[in-house]
Amino acid sequence: MLKREDQFFIKKVLAGDSSAFAVLVDRHKNDVFNICVKILRNKEEAEEVAQDTFLKVFDKLNTFKKESKFSTWLYRIAFNTSISQLRKSKSKQLDTVDYFIEIHSEEELIDKLNLENIEERERKLKFAISALNSEQQLLLQLYYEKDISVIEVAKITNLSESNVKVKIHRARQKLFQLMQPSTQGKTA
Repeated sequence: MLKREDQFFIKKVLAGDSSAFAVLVDRHKNDVFNICVKILRNKEEAEEVAQDTFLKVFDKLNTFKKESKFSTWLYRIAFNTSISQLRKSKSKQLDTVDYFIEIHSEEELIDKLNLENIEERERKLKFAISALNSEQQLLLQLYYEKDISVIEVAKITNLSESNVKVKIHRARQKLFQLMQPSTQGKTA
């Protein structure tokens, strides 16, 4: 069965068929939630912000100019809504990774990451990714996991293309550094 493009459903919604919006929500809800949770680091808050994002998109769908993909426009709204919520949020949660790093010495942390089998390496990679800041995590997710071009990532995050490239490069370097065995992972 041929998968219809987002534009087909956007036209239907703009023509008055609001039920067609459910297809767009269903198609993009996981990605929107992932963006929100990466920024907010709180699932409940991310769920609310994701819902707010779709409400905003529904209300403003007639302003979508089609200069970029619908997903880029949608992710940009999710990104901005999440950042706004983060600024509003008065209580700061202690991130579990920060807590883990806080209670373990650097040597203990590196020893825990110096593992051999595939499952352990995957866990090590997930840990290293979680040790990145939320912006780095989001940039890597958009670029590698979602296979979004640098140009589109720049539009979503409101960064310049060169800044996106630099930030992705630095995130990769930090991942590499976190993944190194204790004899190679120490920096001056």
